Amino acid sequence: MKNIDLFLGRIKMYFSSQGILDFDGAQLQAKGRSELLSMAIRSRPVCVFRGDIEWRVANLFFIDKKSIRFCFGKTGPKKEGKLENGDFVSINDESSEYIYCFLNLDLGICGIQDNSRFGKNDDLFNKLLKTISSSDIVKKSGIIVDGGVIENPKTFLQVIEEAKRITKFTMTFSRPNPWDEEDARKNLAIMSENIDSYDNKIFFSSKNGLKKDFLPKLTRATVSSGDTATIRAEMPGETKARTYFTQGSTVKVTTSIGDIEGNPQDVIEVINGVYENIRHGNRGD
Repeated sequence: MKNIDLFLGRIKMYFSSQGILDFDGAQLQAKGRSELLSMAIRSRPVCVFRGDIEWRVANLFFIDKKSIRFCFGKTGPKKEGKLENGDFVSINDESSEYIYCFLNLDLGICGIQDNSRFGKNDDLFNKLLKTISSSDIVKKSGIIVDGGVIENPKTFLQVIEEAKRITKFTMTFSRPNPWDEEDARKNLAIMSENIDSYDNKIFFSSKNGLKKDFLPKLTRATVSSGDTATIRAEMPGETKARTYFTQGSTVKVTTSIGDIEGNPQDVIEVINGVYENIRHGNRGD
């Protein structure tokens, strides 16, 4: 049976500084973000993109109270040729394509089927975020849906470990998210909320070299939140420092269509385990 890859992304939700947008939003805002995310997915949101292409959430299957499998796909106009009475004619039709997604509501972790026909992973994940954002639940509650793909930090962590000297560490971060209460970057996130900012970047530098002990934990907290990091490092045997990035290798889970359709509980457990390993290094990677 053919293997299928799911790449991992992180969905984050923040309450807008503009506050509640209508009366119904007051009741919605009292709910937890996990419940709001569940409600947004259950509403089967639809978002129209260029060329009258509609992207939508459909085919919901509740694995358990905190996990959902759903399909994310697109429909749009399509012209096909047909031979009629000896002549070729064009017929207007509609095409549909979809992929499978697995969502852990407690953590905001989403596994999305990797499919080159749907474009780059970043673009596909952003389409999912925009589609969720288009739901009435999100609009009424004043929620901002954000996030990013989760990059595999393994090579980046190896560079940190082997580096002769690291002179600069840069990371992106955003506002506080209840799913990241243990986040090493929590104070920065609170500051971001206090000044009403969302897309932030900060760097730490030292000509003599940063202490490396805390950098792996900071890296794991960053990538597991869907954010990115870079370092400026001098490696053994080299005389000049180079810049290294976490981007370039999205975390993926390999499964099969049989497990996706027949054993979704196994798939979500693997996704959860891979995420925990990225976040905390439970398996020593």
